[in-house]
Amino acid sequence: MNKQPIYFDMDGVLVDLDKFFHDRYGSHNKDLDRDRVFADLETLAPDHLFQRLEPMSDFQEMKKLMEFLKSKGHPVHILSSCTENWYGDVIADDKAIWLENQGICEESIFCDTFIFVKGSKMKADYAPGILVDDWHKAGIPFSQQNGGYWVKHTNFYDTLIQLNALLGNTLPTSEWWARNVQDATSTEKQLYITDH
Repeated sequence: MNKQPIYFDMDGVLVDLDKFFHDRYGSHNKDLDRDRVFADLETLAPDHLFQRLEPMSDFQEMKKLMEFLKSKGHPVHILSSCTENWYGDVIADDKAIWLENQGICEESIFCDTFIFVKGSKMKADYAPGILVDDWHKAGIPFSQQNGGYWVKHTNFYDTLIQLNALLGNTLPTSEWWARNVQDATSTEKQLYITDH
């Protein structure tokens, strides 16, 4: 039986782009004026900004989840958008370098391929499958395609619950994960255990 492909976004799922914008502007990426962001990216991207961004606080859990899904036969891909602007190729190259620096390489135990598209809505071209993404401008178009499902990422545990529901409860439960995965961030683990 063929297993559904699962696509993981980078910015806001694996990479803490919001922290960069919050540190720089005092606001989150999606709250900022898009023209201002793109004007700033035009100067920052060629300086390899995307190689220097920090991983999300739950990056290690997400990485282990990718490894687990791949071990169960799911094709696992990175599906990240860059910009249509002239520096989009620089961003794509830097994102690939960032992934490799974090130990995620193409055809590895964590994922099969890196796919970089020129805009969030273009992710819908890769349905059917499951897209783990934090942004509605990518998730909604993907879920409107035949066989496309969107897992709205807010944190590792919510993503795990949503994925488990879509995959027929074939993943370890959040409770198991919180108690057994050693790389889980202690703050998020404790929050999950006390909230559930």
